[in-house]
Amino acid sequence: MVLTSLFNRIAANYLKHFSEPIQNRQSRGFNTGGFSVDANMINTFLKATLEIIHDVAHLSYKVQKIYRKNDEKGRGDVTGIIGLKGSGKGTVAVTFDQGTILYIVSKILDMDTKDIGEDIVIDTVGELANMITGRAVRILAEKGFDLVLTVPKVVHGPDHKVVHQASGPIIAIPYSSEQGNFTVEFSFNPDMKPELPQPDTKQTNIKPETDTPNHLSETSTTPSINKPSESKDSGNKVPANWGISELT
Repeated sequence: MVLTSLFNRIAANYLKHFSEPIQNRQSRGFNTGGFSVDANMINTFLKATLEIIHDVAHLSYKVQKIYRKNDEKGRGDVTGIIGLKGSGKGTVAVTFDQGTILYIVSKILDMDTKDIGEDIVIDTVGELANMITGRAVRILAEKGFDLVLTVPKVVHGPDHKVVHQASGPIIAIPYSSEQGNFTVEFSFNPDMKPELPQPDTKQTNIKPETDTPNHLSETSTTPSINKPSESKDSGNKVPANWGISELT
């Protein structure tokens, strides 16, 4: 009964996103260790997280400095992991501190935190990871990516590992709140190439397309987006220095 109520409430909030307009943004790419990290991808997950967490739990939080993660250690107590396939290969992981996820579950189910069992926490983490990733996939679909989500997996414990499928860099977006912290991280290697304009057959001075070196075949060269603005509705703010200088 409790789990049914949980999924019904989460689903009701999630369905609202399919009628919301998506803001068009411009983006620029960042190179990290031989792989291109599109700021468009970063901002997509930033936006999806801001909307989902606020809608389901009305949690006020701040975005901290985005960084490149270089290990498999979970940045909290429990993590939901979802794979992506289609126009590339990747993984999205959402990690929560214990206090944060207990607060979120208590807001969703109107329960006292001491009455929340481990099974409810695990189901909620998996569903939140699914919602955040699904929201991001919908935004990316409007930019030409055709992605499919895999079934979420949840790992937990103080020393749990978060293993990503893609060989590219792992980008971590940390959030802080009075209830605790959580982190969204992703690693993605797109297969798609940027759309090139069709050559004008009337011209005779068109240069031939240069073959892409093998070691760049999985990089993204799409132009990137502006930094996200502050959310007027939720009060959750993206600081002016949130940028990705550490990724370069």
